[in-house]
Amino acid sequence: FVELYSESLTSYRGLQTALQRTMTTLSKFGLASSNNTVPSVVQNHMKLPPHQLVQGAAGADDKEVVSMAKAAAVKDIAAAHATTTAYLATLYLAQVDECRARVNVATCSDTFAKTLNEYGNRIITSAGDADLTQWEACITLIKAAFTLDLQSLKYEFTTRLERDADSREAKANAVATANTDAEMLDATKPIAEIIKD
Repeated sequence: FVELYSESLTSYRGLQTALQRTMTTLSKFGLASSNNTVPSVVQNHMKLPPHQLVQGAAGADDKEVVSMAKAAAVKDIAAAHATTTAYLATLYLAQVDECRARVNVATCSDTFAKTLNEYGNRIITSAGDADLTQWEACITLIKAAFTLDLQSLKYEFTTRLERDADSREAKANAVATANTDAEMLDATKPIAEIIKD
């Protein structure tokens, strides 16, 4: 039982790490796509292909029919950018939801208890005993301890997320302050010095 207990705790920590990664991905994508901005991951994959005009056909791209076709293609790509951005936002949100469901303490505890029951029944049956219920009281106590450990890990995880968010915010504030200080320093310089720099 001890080995299963340890493996299950390790698995739970892995699920928490996956949740943190998916939350970070969603957050970064949300920032990248804010204010109707097309994220670079979308823009870099969906654009007009590069082309080179054949020597002697230099004026072909200036023709009205080509300009209209290019405008239509750009419009279609812009629409594709919007739908692809919406798709990725939905996908990243679904990943977070899936990971959140997998770190549900009650579900993980129930799954762990079921695993212990199956393991205990297999051992009892292999040993030739008929009473498959002899480990139930022990499994109930182990499940309660496991649930407490998962709750503790959940609180540690939440605290770590908040600390990380506070750290990122402090760094962003420090950068903003440094930029403001640099701008103010530049504002006090004579124009000749700014031009030299």
